[in-house]
Amino acid sequence: MTLTRYQLTPVFFTEEYRPDLLGGVTDIHGKGYAIDETGWQEELYREEASIERKVEITAVPYCV
Repeated sequence: MTLTRYQLTPVFFTEEYRPDLLGGVTDIHGKGYAIDETGWQEELYREEASIERKVEITAVPYCV
């Protein structure tokens, strides 16, 4: 799923240092929502509203 399909909830994020990831990096964990693409069948438009589902999000700094 592309990043444009996610919505972050800015309430609570935690960070965690991961020495095993990319030689050691701090990543960020949080909760958010993703647009469920089930039922789109590769169509550009549809009449039904998008369905969102809760997801766990992990972000890793890209400058590493």
